[in-house]
Amino acid sequence: MKKFLASILTLALCLGLATGCAGKQTPAENNTESAGETGVKEIPSLKIAFSPYADADQITTATEPLEQLLQAKLLEKGYDVKDIDMTVGTSYTAVGEALSAGSADIGFISGGNYVLFSDDCDVLLTALRYGINKDSENAADWNDGKLEENTQDMTTYYRSIILAGPSAKGQALLAKVNAGEELTWDDLNGATWSVLAPTSASGYIYPSLWLQEHYGKTIADLDHVVQSDSHSTSLARLATGQADVMVSFGHIRIKNAPNWQEKFGGTAPMVEQTGAHDRGQQHLQPRQERLQPAARAHRGRAQQPRGSADQPRGIPQPAHRARQHRQAAQRRPVTNSERNRIYGVRTLLPA
Repeated sequence: MKKFLASILTLALCLGLATGCAGKQTPAENNTESAGETGVKEIPSLKIAFSPYADADQITTATEPLEQLLQAKLLEKGYDVKDIDMTVGTSYTAVGEALSAGSADIGFISGGNYVLFSDDCDVLLTALRYGINKDSENAADWNDGKLEENTQDMTTYYRSIILAGPSAKGQALLAKVNAGEELTWDDLNGATWSVLAPTSASGYIYPSLWLQEHYGKTIADLDHVVQSDSHSTSLARLATGQADVMVSFGHIRIKNAPNWQEKFGGTAPMVEQTGAHDRGQQHLQPRQERLQPAARAHRGRAQQPRGSADQPRGIPQPAHRARQHRQAAQRRPVTNSERNRIYGVRTLLPA
C-alpha cells in the first residue's frame, strides 16, 4: 500500500503540489481488493485532502485534471482506483484531523501541521520550493518599492512575513519600520491582525514566536485578531482595510500582486500599498524528532483567536481531539531557548 501511495504522491508532486502525508492505516488500504488473476488491484475509493493554502475554488480548479490523470497512471502501475474524492479542508487543522480520523487517505499539509499529527500519519514525500531574491534580516530592505522575484535556486525553507496593508494603522506601522524605529507592543496591539489557524506555521506559529521573543506575548494576547480560512481571505481583508496587518509566507506578494486590485480590492498596485515589518524562517521539511516537543507545547497555545468562527465542514473533527485542544490551552507556551534548541530554526529579525 505504501508503494501505491508513493506513486500517487510522486505524480502529484510533479504537478506542483507540496508535502504529502498518508494515514498509517487508511480506508483505501482496508478496502483494497485482491489482484486476482488480472494482476490489477482494485481500490474502491481514494480520499485526498488539500490544505487551504489558497481559495478552495482555486485549488479545486487547479487539481481538477488530477483525478483522471491519477486513475490512468495508477492503472498502468496495477491499481484500478474506482473513485477519487478530492476535497479542500476548511482549515489546516481540519486536514490533519481528517488524516488522524481516517476520513482522508492522503493529505497535502505543512510541516508544522504534520508535527501535530505525526502519531497518526507518515510522510511519504516532501517538496522543495524556489527561493526569492529578498532574504534580508532587515525588514526595511523588503520595502524598496520592488516586488520580490523567484530565483532558480531551490530551498528547504521560506520566510514567514508580517505584512502591513494600506489602512492608516498599517501605513503608520510601516513608516516606523522604514524609519528604523522599534515597534512597541502598543503599536502592534492597536492593529487588527488577520491570521490563520493555530497549526499554520507562517500564518500563526512563527509570528507568535516572534511576538514571544520580543514582547513576551503571542497572537492569543492581541486584542484585535480575526482568523481567516486562507491566505487569500487575509489578503482581501488587508486590501480593503478590514485588517491592518496579516501574517503569511514571504512570497505572498509574488503570487498575488497581479490580483491585488481586481480580485482583492486594492486601490493601487500591491507593492505601493503593502510592506513588511518582520520576517521569520520556516523549514519546509519537517524534522520530527526535533519539532515534535515544541509543537506539542504550541498545541497548548493553539486556542482559537478572539472572534473565530472557523469550524471544519465536510471533514470531521473527532470530539476527543477537540477536548485535547481545549485542555492543552491551559499549558505554557514554548520558551525562546526551547524554540532555538528544538526547532533548530532561528527567527530572523532586525537588530
